[in-house]
Amino acid sequence: MLTAEEAAELSRIAAAPSTPQARALRARIILLAGEDTPTVGIAERLGASAATVAKWRRRSARTPSGGSSTTPASPSRPTAPRTGHRGI
Repeated sequence: MLTAEEAAELSRIAAAPSTPQARALRARIILLAGEDTPTVGIAERLGASAATVAKWRRRSARTPSGGSSTTPASPSRPTAPRTGHRGI
């Protein structure tokens, strides 16, 4: 079960137009999982695979905060260390 604060934060993340779509999907999955919606029902409602829903259910269940920490910013691309030399 999600706390009211966690649900509010996940709702904000899911609704924000600037939220990357993968992160918004994770937030929606966790919100619906917090309402005890079956995995298949979440997958059908959100157009995601049942495997994706199950993965995020597991991850959100393992975190003490009910899943809000599973929705950080999307992983960034690996970058090369900055050396100050741009190459020519």
